[in-house]
Amino acid sequence: MSGSTDYSADAAARSLLSRTSTFVSKPVPVPGGGAVDLSTLDPAALINSVAHETRFAIGSAADFNARWRAALRERFEAQGVVDELDAWLTTGLSNGRPLKLEVMALKPNAWFKVHAHPNMEFEQTLVGALHEVRLCGDPPALPGGDEGPDLRSSLTWEAGTVPAGDFVVNAVGSVHQSFTKNEGALIVVLWSGCHANVRPERCPASDLLRPGAGWAD
Repeated sequence: MSGSTDYSADAAARSLLSRTSTFVSKPVPVPGGGAVDLSTLDPAALINSVAHETRFAIGSAADFNARWRAALRERFEAQGVVDELDAWLTTGLSNGRPLKLEVMALKPNAWFKVHAHPNMEFEQTLVGALHEVRLCGDPPALPGGDEGPDLRSSLTWEAGTVPAGDFVVNAVGSVHQSFTKNEGALIVVLWSGCHANVRPERCPASDLLRPGAGWAD
């Protein structure tokens, strides 16, 4: 990177504070239809390719990528859904879809729609924090296509945070609503690009959720 430009976590944090819209990098597709070679996935290169936009860069790409690949399996195993990871590694598809890598710089106080995951997702927060409200227990069955499930009878939700440096797995069928607070968030995510969004009228009454968020934007 340019020696005169600050591409640090502090610089990226300051950049997030002034952001008024969300930035999404060009995707790096992971080819489907065959086994995935994890050694060919280079999230550090993608992060560094958009440092001019995010003001954040990885110093040691080899170390970052090694930790990212190790965390991928560690987190899927810890959540008890390593079969989803292994199915993707074997076929290149998660529940029928290929995945891709993207970097997102999320503006402060941004809310995603309440959504279910039709495909597996693996996210790392680089700067700031990604907050969420997650449905506890066994997820409801997806109705098909990219329509979100009816959650009006769902009772137990919990709030959580994915701070800088941490990872989160969203297994197939899992339901949550992600958002940022005043600091915003810079993340790198492996996902299909698809969410099964839940319409506001199909969400429960909850002090934690904002069912209408995103629908009027």
